[in-house]
Amino acid sequence: MPQDLSNETWIVAVGASAGGLEALQRFFSSLTLPTQAAFVVLQHLAADHRSMMPELLGRHTALTVTTAEEGAALQADVVYLLPPGVMMTLVQGCIHFEPKPAHGVTLPIDHFFISLAQSVGDHAIGIVLSGSGSDGALGASTLRAQGGYVLVQAPDSAKFDSMPRSALAATQADAVGSPEELAARALEIVRGRAGRLGHSELLPAQSMRPALQRVFENLFAQSGIDFNQYKLPTVLRRIERRLLVLGCLDISDYADRLADSPEEREQLRRELLIPVTGFFRDAAAFKILLHQVLVPMVRQQPTNRPLRVWSAGCATGEEAYSLGILLLEACQLAQNWPGVKVFATDVDQRVLDLASAGSYPAGLAESLGAERVARYFTQQDDRLVVKPELRQIVLFARHNLLDDAPFTKMDVVVCRNTLIYFQAEAQERVMRRLQYALNAQGVLFLGSSESLGPLQADFEVLDSSHKLYRLQRPVITSLALHDGFGRASPPAILRHGSTPALPLAQSVVETAQAQLMQAYLPACLLINSQRQLLHTWGPAQRYLRVPEGSVNLDALRLLPPRLGPLAAHAMQCALREGKAHRVPPSKWMSTARSAPSAWWPTR
Repeated sequence: MPQDLSNETWIVAVGASAGGLEALQRFFSSLTLPTQAAFVVLQHLAADHRSMMPELLGRHTALTVTTAEEGAALQADVVYLLPPGVMMTLVQGCIHFEPKPAHGVTLPIDHFFISLAQSVGDHAIGIVLSGSGSDGALGASTLRAQGGYVLVQAPDSAKFDSMPRSALAATQADAVGSPEELAARALEIVRGRAGRLGHSELLPAQSMRPALQRVFENLFAQSGIDFNQYKLPTVLRRIERRLLVLGCLDISDYADRLADSPEEREQLRRELLIPVTGFFRDAAAFKILLHQVLVPMVRQQPTNRPLRVWSAGCATGEEAYSLGILLLEACQLAQNWPGVKVFATDVDQRVLDLASAGSYPAGLAESLGAERVARYFTQQDDRLVVKPELRQIVLFARHNLLDDAPFTKMDVVVCRNTLIYFQAEAQERVMRRLQYALNAQGVLFLGSSESLGPLQADFEVLDSSHKLYRLQRPVITSLALHDGFGRASPPAILRHGSTPALPLAQSVVETAQAQLMQAYLPACLLINSQRQLLHTWGPAQRYLRVPEGSVNLDALRLLPPRLGPLAAHAMQCALREGKAHRVPPSKWMSTARSAPSAWWPTR
């Protein structure tokens, strides 16, 4: 399903002319969903030309292919084709047409590339494929000067090489290759696996990787955050900014500076964690959340169970307080007061301190509205301060979405405009944690440029345009989250001999095995020579009890009183005889009618 465009969604503009159809088909057939980008195809077409391109290109891609229309807002995973007879530009994320000049040479690729550079800049990729002439060369140069990326088809692979050669002569290309290779490289950039510093080559380049690793290692040592899992283009842009401020020669020089300066490590950490938030950001989406989700939830909520909402990646707290306001308003509309609580978390303690203070510039009153300001805030000089009624239902805590165990038993999870900063693998891992946090039939609220990805089958779409989803398939056990819930560890690229991440197929198999063991394996206890319980399989919880008084993990003391001595006898027999020992089920029947037979191995 197409995603609405946001400031973090990439736009990939593809220019082609003579011989370009085959190149376009090869390029788009190599893309895999979700792309996290909107695509615009620019060709040289006569004014009276009736294009068959939607059909010809649509057969070769899983993306939606459509002819561009005036005022259309670009969406991810959609290919927009330039219609004949017009020049196309991009204005605030929307398509705008201009009449094609009656005389002179028209250069539709240059024209759009230049507008793309001005409108999007470093979130744009311009691709020049087969064609005659020089269209695209000036636009490619402008685009790269504004921080965008330029990919060019290798001239020897193009049916007509004039356009690729002109683009290569006009500016440095970030990649040169076949259409299939350019498709792969474009996805690497969009998905955050490649980037560059300034006008250098695309990273990670072999010569720069060690220095980049040192940067990540120093950041991790100070903050406990693995920025290797963040999108590389974003990280590199922020690093480049610090290089320019400090006058460093290159990234290796900067890595040395970083190692010697805790102050600079803190400065870079702040640069990388710049919070972008606001009260009721995307007011229409919050209105839908109130009326279609929260009011019905509150109306059905038992008065003895509070409604729980998790604001993940809350930054300076505006989103968390917005959710608190909606919950209070939902209680009023539903005429039911079950109790409500917002758990607001972020990885950056500095912004959490600001959020906890609940004091904001008075200029934010416009986004809140006069009625909400009067009810939930007090005016103190030029500040708006959250009233106790609202403040007491919001709990702030530091939490790393990538490394810390998720909250549980949440009715609503809100994670907006946070996933977009993570690489694709990290995004999926966080999404599975958010899914685990939700109660059955709980609701997930994402940002405008974020999607469910591989979890689509587990959710029901409540509102596709505002990214509201209801959980249909809960995660039964944390074993299904194959990445575990451990604390942060050093960045994977920095650990020599570290175990690589499990391939998706293998992780699915292990998840299935865990669920099969839970469903079909008898209750099993793994203990050491001191009888300490190390692990359980199957429905072991049916037989384990925690006694009163001091608690230890002596497995035999955790069993019911009449079952423990029998198990102890079986274990002693196994140890004495040096072989497996079984106790027939008949001896267990008086103790536990459905208990399995006991079996103790020799060790």
